[in-house]
Amino acid sequence: MPIVWYYPPEIGLNGLVFLTRNMQDRTGMYDLRFGNTFYDFSWFEGFDQRGALREIECLTIIMHVAPSKETAPGYYDENGILLSAMDEKDAKEVQSLIKGSILMSGYESDHNIHADLPEQFIEAILEMKWHD
Repeated sequence: MPIVWYYPPEIGLNGLVFLTRNMQDRTGMYDLRFGNTFYDFSWFEGFDQRGALREIECLTIIMHVAPSKETAPGYYDENGILLSAMDEKDAKEVQSLIKGSILMSGYESDHNIHADLPEQFIEAILEMKWHD
């Protein structure tokens, strides 16, 4: 697939081109079956997510994005469908399950905080070192 180099990366055009490639010829890096398992919740069959989080023993920082402009002030669409990995309640529950974890919320970012906000990501990692 061609890469459209003359558009700014913020537009995300190349990401859409590569996602479309997945849908058309299944040659991309994203396995569409992976997405289907999240849609039908089969991804979690036989997996104790809460138990796994309780077993984490290393210093952990949970970086949680702010609601998108489309869903603000919450994380749900008009049909009540969660359009994020987790809402505020979920983020607090994850923090409560991972002993000694640090929750940092409100990042104005898409999915990849480290790529969208590299300076804030580094600041959070440095902040985490103080809690070691």
